[in-house]
Amino acid sequence: MATIHGMITNFENISNIATLDTIQVKKVLNLMRILPTDINIIYFKNNGNGFYVDNDQHRLSYEWLQLEYPFWDPINGSAITLFEVGKNINSNIIETISFLSQLLCLKNSNINFINRPVKQVLPLHWRKELHSNDSTYTPFYALISTKVSKTNFNEKLY
Repeated sequence: MATIHGMITNFENISNIATLDTIQVKKVLNLMRILPTDINIIYFKNNGNGFYVDNDQHRLSYEWLQLEYPFWDPINGSAITLFEVGKNINSNIIETISFLSQLLCLKNSNINFINRPVKQVLPLHWRKELHSNDSTYTPFYALISTKVSKTNFNEKLY
């Protein structure tokens, strides 16, 4: 039986996460002749006391994130990008969100940097945590971005 010796154990909190300019994204989608899709993008950054859009709005607590996503240590994470879909859903919404999340991954591509897609975004859970009754958008997909510390990444995995 193989013994696993390595695991990502420590992360660095960074503040310079690349984001997408929503207006520019809509222009690009129009140039690509993609059907208009109602997508809202929310960026949460770790401020040392949870994940916030700004310092006092839309808090995601470490406790809730740990329960929702036990594979990830949110205390040491950097950012979460939440993609919400609106009422105007068309046939290319999956492709559009895939394109946008991959673009964000490329913009944040760097040594010791992880971008992890989160397909399990349960709308009721997210709305409850965000204290949102807004029915305009539904939480749909997320992307976790984290900088891994060079000193705590064990290269020997097996």
